[in-house]
Amino acid sequence: MTTFAPPSLLDNRYAAIAETSVFTYDDDDLVNYADFLRKHGRYMTKAGYVDSSRRVRSLHRQQDDLLQSQHQTSPSRGGLLASINKSPLSSSAPPPPLTTTPKKLKQSTGNELPSVISISKSLENKKKEHDKQMRLIEEQMIKAKQTEREGRRLESDVKKEQRHLHHTLQELDIDTNKKYFDAEKNLSKNLEEKDKIEREFLKKKEQVNFYEYENKLEFDHFL
Repeated sequence: MTTFAPPSLLDNRYAAIAETSVFTYDDDDLVNYADFLRKHGRYMTKAGYVDSSRRVRSLHRQQDDLLQSQHQTSPSRGGLLASINKSPLSSSAPPPPLTTTPKKLKQSTGNELPSVISISKSLENKKKEHDKQMRLIEEQMIKAKQTEREGRRLESDVKKEQRHLHHTLQELDIDTNKKYFDAEKNLSKNLEEKDKIEREFLKKKEQVNFYEYENKLEFDHFL
């Protein structure tokens, strides 16, 4: 069961001052002393003093932001704000979140410092992880560039070998054609010489036959 804090003596004092400070002066410089104390009063908390209702509202906002970011609250500030919201001194201040449970309000105010440390450690770990990932990416990029350079080098070597082989094939083709032409030339020359020899042989044979025929005629005539 939820218990409500009893009204503080400070509220009673302000109420008593408000009842005895009714004035009917026309001077605009005069102020209501109770309202002045209510607006500019100082409130004591375990974490220190909180001056004026403006500071209380700022404290509300800070605590709301802390509850949203950490999902937890400190008992001293939570209890203080809950009691201030119940009092007439801070009726204009926004109420604390209704989702806060008494168990959460009993936690230590020292949780804020560990949460900051944990956040800083988390950021540091994330930075380390980011740096690690960046180093891995850089290493992969360096390896990729090395592989690309090796591929280009191999491609250049293959192209050089292809050019050398192409020149060798061209030289071999030229040499083969030259030898083929030389062989044909020699063959043609040999055939011409053969024909010439055959013609000379036939000519000499005819001459021999003619001489033999003449000799035979002469011999027959002599007989």
